[in-house]
Amino acid sequence: MLDPSHVMRDAILDLLSNEEVADVATDVSAQSLRAGDEYLDLEHVELGVRRASGLAIPPGYVLSRTAVSDLTWRRIVTTLVPRPDGHGTKPAR
Repeated sequence: MLDPSHVMRDAILDLLSNEEVADVATDVSAQSLRAGDEYLDLEHVELGVRRASGLAIPPGYVLSRTAVSDLTWRRIVTTLVPRPDGHGTKPAR
């Protein structure tokens, strides 16, 4: 059985250009996060877009808004739909 969060992560990664994927693969986005920066935790995509608190983020699991183009970020955000309970997002259907 497929894990829905892995399916969503794969769908999001498919939206990235080759250059953007390379940045994520080399942890560039995790290293450049500052307090207030928007990002997705690729291991917990169901939490949706999050804001960095200034605490360390585990490298390799983060897709920072600054690591992708504005167009790519808009595409990512539109694939996520707010959950009815107001906590994070769920995959768009």
